Amino acid sequence: MNKLKNISPRMSFINSMGSHSLWKPIKEKYNWSGTLIVRESPDLYKSSSIGSILNRFNYYDYFIFVSDLVRKKWLEFSEIDAAKSFYIPNCVWEKRVGKISQNSKSDVKKKLFGNDDQFIAICTGEVKYRKGQDLIIENLKLICDLIPNFKLLLLGRQNQTFIKELKNILFNLDLENRVEFIPHQPNAIEYIYAADVLLQPSRSEALPRTILEAMALKTPIVASDVDGIPELVEDNRSAILFSLSNIDKMIEGINTIYSNHSFRNQITENAHKRYWDNFSRENHIQNYSEFIKQISHV
Repeated sequence: MNKLKNISPRMSFINSMGSHSLWKPIKEKYNWSGTLIVRESPDLYKSSSIGSILNRFNYYDYFIFVSDLVRKKWLEFSEIDAAKSFYIPNCVWEKRVGKISQNSKSDVKKKLFGNDDQFIAICTGEVKYRKGQDLIIENLKLICDLIPNFKLLLLGRQNQTFIKELKNILFNLDLENRVEFIPHQPNAIEYIYAADVLLQPSRSEALPRTILEAMALKTPIVASDVDGIPELVEDNRSAILFSLSNIDKMIEGINTIYSNHSFRNQITENAHKRYWDNFSRENHIQNYSEFIKQISHV
């Protein structure tokens, strides 16, 4: 902490709520100006804890929200000044996307899985209740009845208690061979590229970078319509979106991607164009440049 006494930044950027515990003592000791990048939806928190979460906002001068829909949810609370809140969506590591895309999807699929015979669905991110992997597992038999060569990959950090619950369901369904649990991989983006469909059945999600990666990589997307996801993709135009109260649409959407190649190609092309038109790194840099100019004149 004392090493910071000789510097005086005009602005500090705090990346997500998870970094608040690091920022709080710095703010209290040096009173630096700070901008919180909000990557979480208020729906993530229980009503009993939202008060303590809102108290954190008092430690920041400005707020950048990666989702405008989620920004509007937070602004329903009086603790946040709308004039000091800004919307800047995420982007992806485009150089990696370009490098991976030089190879055919089939070749990458064979490299990762040894063959190109299975219909691979991937769900990335920490395996936990909020991410909704159980919604796929509970309906896996219906999916496999429609798609005989279906294989599900759950790639990401693993909540062992939740994984145990999922494995119990798989055991009871006798479908353990249809799911592979893969720990977080540095080349996760390759798995997204090789997959036949990206599944994102989250119960809460601000603006998932995984979907942006799938858009840039032309991997079809089936996702829940929660929080900021509808900002990224449009139902039946650049993805298939489903309500958490209508899981049948998720199942139907996966089958549509499997069986209707022209529709699959159409939505991936639309999603790819939508990424470059709205969420590119060039746009990202321009948005931050405008933000810095605006607060510099205050």
